Amino acid sequence: MKKDPDLILLHAPSVYDFRKKSIMFGPVSDLVPSTPIFEMYPIGFLTLSNYLNKRGISVRIINIAYRMYHEPNFNVERFIQKLNPLIFGIDLHWLPHCQGAIEISKIVKKYHPDIPIVFGGFSSSYFWEELIKFDSVDFIIQGDSTEEPLFLLIKYLKKINTLLKNDKNLNNYLNSSSLNSSDSKDSPNSNKVLNFSTILNLIDNEYENFNIIEDLRKIPNLVYKKNSVAYNNPVKCISKDLSEIDFDYRIMFKQVLRYKDLRSIMPFHDWFRYPITTIPIVRGCKNICANCGGSKFAFNLFASRIEPAFRQPKKLVEEIRLIRKYIKSPIFLLGDLNSAGKDYVKEFFGYAKSLENSIQIFFEFFEPPKNWFFESAASVFKNVCYEISPDTHDENIRGFMGKTYTNEDLFNSISFALSKGALRFDLYFMTGLPHQTKESILETVDFCKDFYKKLNWNPKFMPFISPMAPFLDPGSRIFEEPEKFGYKLLAKTLKEHINLITKPSWKYILNYESDFITKDDLVFSTYKAAIGLNRLKAKAGSITFEVMKQNEQRIENALKIMKEIDDIMILNDSNLIEKKLSDLRDKTYKYSLSTVCEKKELDFPLFNRSFNWFNIIKDFLLRKY
Repeated sequence: MKKDPDLILLHAPSVYDFRKKSIMFGPVSDLVPSTPIFEMYPIGFLTLSNYLNKRGISVRIINIAYRMYHEPNFNVERFIQKLNPLIFGIDLHWLPHCQGAIEISKIVKKYHPDIPIVFGGFSSSYFWEELIKFDSVDFIIQGDSTEEPLFLLIKYLKKINTLLKNDKNLNNYLNSSSLNSSDSKDSPNSNKVLNFSTILNLIDNEYENFNIIEDLRKIPNLVYKKNSVAYNNPVKCISKDLSEIDFDYRIMFKQVLRYKDLRSIMPFHDWFRYPITTIPIVRGCKNICANCGGSKFAFNLFASRIEPAFRQPKKLVEEIRLIRKYIKSPIFLLGDLNSAGKDYVKEFFGYAKSLENSIQIFFEFFEPPKNWFFESAASVFKNVCYEISPDTHDENIRGFMGKTYTNEDLFNSISFALSKGALRFDLYFMTGLPHQTKESILETVDFCKDFYKKLNWNPKFMPFISPMAPFLDPGSRIFEEPEKFGYKLLAKTLKEHINLITKPSWKYILNYESDFITKDDLVFSTYKAAIGLNRLKAKAGSITFEVMKQNEQRIENALKIMKEIDDIMILNDSNLIEKKLSDLRDKTYKYSLSTVCEKKELDFPLFNRSFNWFNIIKDFLLRKY
């Protein structure tokens, strides 16, 4: 008989009822692998699973968002009702998941009132005071190093579970108390009449043999509550030696074979077609980019991390080798190797020489590297891609954002990388930045055109643009000091963001207004600049003219739909507004996919992607993972 896991990690869509609501999400997800419902669960699910699995804790990942997207008739409530772990974990990492994560937690509590729910992630850490007040939230683990605190919490819950199973007096007491519980009459499951919070309070307040709350106080980074009062343990678990962190993708295969469930473990839409694997190199950051919720400023604010912690180069290479044994996929190194210094980079390339040089590998940069980096990469790998996000062509705005390199630095780096055989060099621009006007956004096209000319229209140069949407990151310098950067925040609390994310278009979802550009101009110039960049890429041969025409048609249709939504929103009849928006539902979703670019443009230019099922099944049967 299949045993229930100790922990089930649930990933929610950004908006739970996206299958019913009409929302023009726009291009907010065009430059990431996921769809607008952000069905890509955080990479931390893998580190948690591996860390706990090594310590005897069974974990199952269930991507609710993916299941809902791919299975129109997938019944979330019926599915969740059948689950029975010791504890549920829900990620609220990036803020766009605020509504979906809370709604999923409510469904869990509806059917499993006595099973605790723990939240984690950047946004959970930032909004902990508000989040813990939700009835469907029992615990929050703050910070970026949640593996050990979660392990301690599960050990604690196992102790409680043992008490509940073995102590007859305690059980009799709880059963008698349940007769007076307001939860009993409302619970869909007649065998579960007390919610978890009530159980803890009853044990701690009335049963003298167990000091339950005292045990909770010993778990670092933990937020919990007693009698509706929140308690926040200090964030003391801040990993400085990341040797205990593993990005071992075999845990996914293990769960597929154990639970006979492939779809629930899928990282994002279309992963089988494009099974890119990500290996983060760092926790924390040394940069203070104003708009980033993962900057040094933000990490210090919500995770008490002062300095970044880098993973050992040798371990990065070992993980790449391990991945390649099972998946012939592109490897994306998340984080800039150069941030750790030249010696670190050289050490990485030294170990990487032992890898097959045909590996498709993708490096990202926070600032343009020196030429020696590209020479080193070219000497080790023959299929290399690069990306950098200058955000804007305007050096003054870029400097205001916290990035100090020049356009000359940027061009020289791109030019040299391409001369050393880079397969691609992606450039990411953003709209809605501080001091950025409509004219500045549109000038991005001329700037990229100048780069193309200097590069002799090299098709391996690929510029992209998207809005700073849907939200300014909580914890970023801009979010904390909006007036300083020329913004007015339209939402500050978690509940206000939950309300915004279900608005009918990304223009209305934005949690900010800029002193330098209206929302209408932001929408128009974003789409218009995207048309210009698409035309440049078609001229260079980076994309076909057919793809360019398709992109342009989608953008024109998106603009028309945005106008229709605006016309609907000024009506006085709320019922009529709801009906007309509902009539647009199919169109709003269709034109939120691949609008500013064709999503496949983000793919590596090679197609050697496959799964080695023989190794996967053989090693599982031999219990090698």
